[in-house]
Amino acid sequence: MIRLLGSFLTIVGLAGFAVVMTAPRLPASVVEPMVKVVQPISALVLGHVPTASASPADAATPISSPITRLVIDSIGLDTSVVPAPMVEHDGLRTWDVPRFVAGQAEGSAGAGELGNAVVIGHLTSLTLGHVFEYLDAVSPGDLVSVFSSEQRFDYRVASVHDVARTDVAVVDPSTTPTLTLITCSGLWLPTVGDYNQRLVVTAELIS
Repeated sequence: MIRLLGSFLTIVGLAGFAVVMTAPRLPASVVEPMVKVVQPISALVLGHVPTASASPADAATPISSPITRLVIDSIGLDTSVVPAPMVEHDGLRTWDVPRFVAGQAEGSAGAGELGNAVVIGHLTSLTLGHVFEYLDAVSPGDLVSVFSSEQRFDYRVASVHDVARTDVAVVDPSTTPTLTLITCSGLWLPTVGDYNQRLVVTAELIS
């Protein structure tokens, strides 16, 4: 089922979760009036709760070492990271992505922990920010540092790749300490109002 929520396209997958992506890069004269009128929900979702169990109770379990800061020196990125909670919107479950900073997906692993720590952010928007605008410039081997308060954990980028916008495997749990960064990518599809791909950066914890 497909729903158009202002400048956001929501696609309900087989599991009943939502895939929501931000609007394309439009001139301020077009974007600002649209946002003021529609007031869309700020969400970027890949359609799957990244926990071993997909139950709401598990997704709501507090993260023991929440990510509070993300640094990628190779692209000059230094951003705060705040929780991206799972929310209900029109009967759909989505992660609510914060404005102008990155968000750690509720239910994902904490900093330095076993499992998949998922951090999501907007590509470019005048009103929502562009924290991951240059994420496509990251290369395998680059260092990614995440902080949980004063604790620092270093990850090494293993892969940078695009996936189809409906690919939810990238947020699946992992058996090793993994960091997954996600934003929009590819071509804007006017007929469906969505980018056709997602940019995914995966990194592994350095012992």
